Amino acid sequence: MRFSDFCSVAIRNQIAKAFLVCSICKYKALFMSSEQILKLFIYCLIFTFTLVLFYELAINHDNLFADLYWHIKSAHSARIDNLFSREHGLSYPLFHIIVYYLTKFLLPSYNTWAAFVLAISVVSSIAILDYYMRRELREFNFNEKFIFVLSIGLTIFMPLYIPSFNGMYLGQFSGQPWHNPTYIIMKPFSILCFFWFYDFFRADQKDKIIIYKYHVSKQNINVLIFSILLFVSLLAKPSFLFAFMPTVAVFTIIELVRFKFKNLLLSCKLAVSMIPSIVLLLVQRSVTLTLQGSEIVFSPFEVWKIYSTSIPLSFALAWAFPIFVCCLVFRSIFQNRLLLLSLIAWLIGLCEFSLLAEKGPRLEHANIGWSLLITSFLLFIVCTIVFLQYTRTSKNVNSRSISCGFILLFLHISNGIYYFLRQFNGGPS
Repeated sequence: MRFSDFCSVAIRNQIAKAFLVCSICKYKALFMSSEQILKLFIYCLIFTFTLVLFYELAINHDNLFADLYWHIKSAHSARIDNLFSREHGLSYPLFHIIVYYLTKFLLPSYNTWAAFVLAISVVSSIAILDYYMRRELREFNFNEKFIFVLSIGLTIFMPLYIPSFNGMYLGQFSGQPWHNPTYIIMKPFSILCFFWFYDFFRADQKDKIIIYKYHVSKQNINVLIFSILLFVSLLAKPSFLFAFMPTVAVFTIIELVRFKFKNLLLSCKLAVSMIPSIVLLLVQRSVTLTLQGSEIVFSPFEVWKIYSTSIPLSFALAWAFPIFVCCLVFRSIFQNRLLLLSLIAWLIGLCEFSLLAEKGPRLEHANIGWSLLITSFLLFIVCTIVFLQYTRTSKNVNSRSISCGFILLFLHISNGIYYFLRQFNGGPS
């Protein structure tokens, strides 16, 4: 279904509401700055376009990327009492449950609510990313509008594109597949989990906060919130946790050694915080084995070879900008905790995809690659932050290097815009 043919009354109502919010904001100028109003207007536009896109993908089930259509079908029976049944069981049901109960109690249209939930997830990812990027770059005096635009760009970037060699998506890796709803709803929680964990090692957690007149350890509250975020992320899709749990272990050990075990208590708390997610992961694995007969085997590069004729070239096209940034700051990678954390997560995701495969008819689905997609997304975020910091702090800044970095980042984002627009015609093969 083409964009021009779009005619759903429900979606048009949602679009009208989005622009109504912008109209109302015009009369709240006394309470909001012009930048806040502009941001809200842009959020409404993004919500509107992604709402239309997801609705079209939901009703178009004849193309290669039909994940959304099939997940909406699963949402029809996503009652809580059905989650572990043989007929309707779901191992990661967050998207399906939300859509099912929104449809049951409100507007009776699965496609509309699926599109609505996913559009909200995209906007949430941008808002969360904008907050963390502004926080990490605050002392470097970057324009907040510039950071906001970059936050949008980093949620749509794609690999570099050589028409004669590679497709826009299959064979390369990017954190922006628009066709998979469970991945999209997982993204905002993944960003939160990543930076929340990072904050344990960069900020003083000894303060006390008052909750109902009780003085409670700020660190304990943050550990509890971290545990909840991990659990919800796992309910959305387990892919992030497959890479992030080993990352937490490796990074925590590095920090223990760095600080000579002075943060041992924090490490123990973090280990305890992951127990609920580990239990849920075992349950999910049990459901997957029961319903799909899935089995993971050691098979180096078998899946990647299906979609790429040259793995080294695909590697370079997918991560050109992060590779460039890591070369720029190579000597300080170990000292930069944020970059080190993102690199560990990405390397674990890369090893999982490169060395493992799903045996049987699901081999070509490349499901293990989802971990690599989300860790690539986080790596791009951190490398952008590090690159911008480098442009302001390095004593030997080379203008050619800076220009090259911005050009690479621009090309990644430009390809992402092109890929996004192509989705309205079913997406490129």
